[in-house]
Amino acid sequence: MIDLHTHVLPRVDDGPASVEEALETISALASGGTEVVVATPHNMPGMFEASIKQITLSAESLRDALAGAGVPVKLILGQEITFRPDLISQLEAGELLTINDTPYFLFEFPPYFVPPGARDFIFQARLKGYFPILAHPERNERLQKDLGFLEELVRGGTLVQLTAGSIFGRLGPETEKSSHRMLKEGLAHIIATDCHSIRFGPGDLSEAVKVAGDIIGREAALNLVQNNPRAVVEGSPLEP
Repeated sequence: MIDLHTHVLPRVDDGPASVEEALETISALASGGTEVVVATPHNMPGMFEASIKQITLSAESLRDALAGAGVPVKLILGQEITFRPDLISQLEAGELLTINDTPYFLFEFPPYFVPPGARDFIFQARLKGYFPILAHPERNERLQKDLGFLEELVRGGTLVQLTAGSIFGRLGPETEKSSHRMLKEGLAHIIATDCHSIRFGPGDLSEAVKVAGDIIGREAALNLVQNNPRAVVEGSPLEP
């Protein structure tokens, strides 16, 4: 399986505080069947602003630790980027990371609303050749209440990533209900853990696949942790 959204790099955001903690977190993911981990540290102006150089150095240190410990996981880089009007121009300028240097990038809305200009943002991203992936919309209050608006964004070219814990009920009944509706309506394309540390539980893709399989069928559920995220990290076409 491929975990497309994680915060496993030490000392770059609200993830692990040390290489040792990061190693323990990824080891737990590996024991659950994850073979590729995409580290997507927050890029949130005013709160989390680690530079690309800092992220790269942190990843190199963690890769060395994984190799030394014999943990069979491939570590790939990206970012979870907070939505803002100049996001596309920052991508074009090389100031932000796409996933594995492909046209795919992961972004998030604030938890309580969808900012104005979201539709145009998706249009401009696709116009520029990018493929936006919206992180955890099932946890956004606006989208919980208005699935039709999420459908508009998907029709416009947005891919949707659900959090594993939402699907099996760990993040509360509202996110569970919302994630199940998105699965039923065909509005989910990727499942990822969004894990931050072993301290908070690393997340469980296998459990999420089991629950999602009861909703959409096991083969379709496996696509959300295997084929679809593989297309993303390889930069292959994956249309909503």
